[in-house]
Amino acid sequence: MAGRIPAVIVGGGAAGVGASIELKRLGVKHVLLERGRLFNAWRFWRWDGFKLNTPMSLSTLPGQPAMEGDDTVGEPIASVLAKWDSYVSTLNLPVREGVEVLAIKPGHVAETFELSLRDVLTGSESKVVTDAVVVASGAHDVPKFPQKLSAQIPKGIVQLAPGSYTSPAALPDGNVLVVGSGQTGSQLADEISAAGGRTVFMATSKTGGCPRGHRGIDLFLFLDRLNFFEHSRDAVPEEDRNSARPGLIGADSNISYYSLHRQGVSLLGSIEAVEGNVLSLRGNLAENVVAAHEGYDTFQGILRGIVAKDPEWDKSLPVETPDDRWAKTDNFDAAIAASPSKLNLAEAGISSIVWATGWTHTVDFVQVPQVRESLGADGLPTTCEPPGVAGFYWLGFEWLRTRGSALLVGARNDATYVAEKIAAALK
Repeated sequence: MAGRIPAVIVGGGAAGVGASIELKRLGVKHVLLERGRLFNAWRFWRWDGFKLNTPMSLSTLPGQPAMEGDDTVGEPIASVLAKWDSYVSTLNLPVREGVEVLAIKPGHVAETFELSLRDVLTGSESKVVTDAVVVASGAHDVPKFPQKLSAQIPKGIVQLAPGSYTSPAALPDGNVLVVGSGQTGSQLADEISAAGGRTVFMATSKTGGCPRGHRGIDLFLFLDRLNFFEHSRDAVPEEDRNSARPGLIGADSNISYYSLHRQGVSLLGSIEAVEGNVLSLRGNLAENVVAAHEGYDTFQGILRGIVAKDPEWDKSLPVETPDDRWAKTDNFDAAIAASPSKLNLAEAGISSIVWATGWTHTVDFVQVPQVRESLGADGLPTTCEPPGVAGFYWLGFEWLRTRGSALLVGARNDATYVAEKIAAALK
């Protein structure tokens, strides 16, 4: 592919596809480039039993009719992908799969951009020039795990980086260690232990707990009703932008350290060092348990306070009842106090380690000086439109415009905003 195109979208996730849908609606000629397949991360980097955290009603693409599904439970990813694929197949979007963007540089003509491309299958390279570029490559495209610790794990133990685990049945025989206790870690520990046949150990991390719902309403539907995801970046102080962030949460129901312990998961402190078969563990398990419960209580308090401001709504909702998944068992404190400072992997019968330690990103291919200067201290974009760079846009990263910018519900709104900006500029 070579030549000049009015607009180019980099990245075929939900944000990039949303931008393509909106540009086509507005009659803007463009191309969407994806190095894998559309919805690649959703399609290949989620485990078989993965379910969306957001309800189906908040997971549609721009212009997509409401997807059938039960908003009270998480929808399996295979079902969601089938619905997205079916909808996109009717749109005839200008998509080029299997094309990697090697670099984005300023074009030789003012206010243009030159993209260096590589065909993933053939290795052939080409260039394209555009007036507008939308980078929707995502903030979670590179597995993040402690490689120094990983390198010291004995060779006979199977290690699965983030995005590599598929199902309990695919794990080798023997016990398993899950490292990390955020959304992914807690859900994987829950799934593997529920499958039975092995002991699951979890090296915990400091993350706040979060209720799956409140007063009979799914958490995300509750927050959407309050326009929570539309909170403007400029209206929320920087120190508050990570507040009310779902951490230890299930897709269908609550998950807590208490429920995992009740299910037979052996809870541990964070990993500090590895020497041969022996893991040295930080003595922070009790601290991590407290942080999770405090997060859960804080979130519940916020939701209660919001409901209390609307007496009629309050009266219409079911009475709040305690969730036993956040109820402490009689022997829980004793088990936490007895948590070891070291774990011998061989003696524990651990044959596999699942790293649920999150994702990072790379936008090194963006080589437009003013754009790079506008990145935050963490190397991430801080706005849809880098100041002073006409025609360049980011999509799908956190807090670009609103609290929901990195979520399905917010990315589609940002896609509409960006597409309308491009259409107006290209007139």
